[in-house]
Amino acid sequence: MISKLLVAFAFIFATCAPVYAQAGDIGTGVVLEHEGQRGIWLPLESHRLVLADLKALAETRTRVRLLEDKLVLREQQAVDLRAAADASEGMAKAATATLSASERRVREVEAERDAWHRAPLLWLGVGLVGGLGLALVAAKLAQAD
Repeated sequence: MISKLLVAFAFIFATCAPVYAQAGDIGTGVVLEHEGQRGIWLPLESHRLVLADLKALAETRTRVRLLEDKLVLREQQAVDLRAAADASEGMAKAATATLSASERRVREVEAERDAWHRAPLLWLGVGLVGGLGLALVAAKLAQAD
């Protein structure tokens, strides 16, 4: 984009600057002397067109500068979005790890809850056998007296 502007500027500069040439080298030009310098000067209408192009060039340069600024902002925005995405991915991995750990702990607690030594029927049986054993020992002691 800038190279196109430089080419346009060179063209405009070349058309605005006096051309030092011999008479007859340029078809429409006339050799004139201006402030002690001889040259072929462009017609007034060409100068008006060049001035209009210069005004457009200034506006175009302003637009180019604004677009370059916008591009810099967009690039910074892209960097910020990439950083936010990376942070989100890190948080998602941490959340997944936490969820896996809590699910593993739930399985461990369920396994502990369902352990054989926590079965109510086991303790009912132990209680009945123990009670029966105590009753027999008590009865034996009562007979011995």
